[in-house]
Amino acid sequence: MKKMLVATAGLALLTVMPITSAHHGFAAHFDPNQIIRIEGTVK
Repeated sequence: MKKMLVATAGLALLTVMPITSAHHGFAAHFDPNQIIRIEGTVK
């Protein structure tokens, strides 16, 4: 039973991994030198 659980979890991980790694990296859209202005009221 434990082997079946480990095999199923491993298969699920191998199936999901390519989907999650296909997203673009955060560094491609983030500019640490850009000035950001935020306005609003904090309650």
